Amino acid sequence: MDVKQQSQVIGGGSWSRTDIRDLEFVEFIGVLETLDLCSSDRHIRPQSRLIPTERISFLSRLESFATDWPVLCKELGVGDVPVSHTHLSPSPAADVSAPVIDQALALRILRLYDLDFRLFGYR
Repeated sequence: MDVKQQSQVIGGGSWSRTDIRDLEFVEFIGVLETLDLCSSDRHIRPQSRLIPTERISFLSRLESFATDWPVLCKELGVGDVPVSHTHLSPSPAADVSAPVIDQALALRILRLYDLDFRLFGYR
């Protein structure tokens, strides 16, 4: 493979790492474990390194966005601002369930992104 060739990243953008293209998820995590994530590509960098966390006064999550949005609008004093979907992904098939990972892999991911899990209140 040409080293200059770029892999597409789901959701847009690109990443110049072509060596990860056909990896299984557990193998991908293994690659991440060899990198300095804090200075790596923005697609895999911890969120705590991408945003000024010391300036956060309100944190919303996708899981609770529908209820967080009105609270944020009220906090900002902007009234009821409607939300539109401009880049809505297609819904997965009804029989698709979330993948389950084993405890060992979960711990590896937790070690990689420990600060993000702690700062943003995820277990």
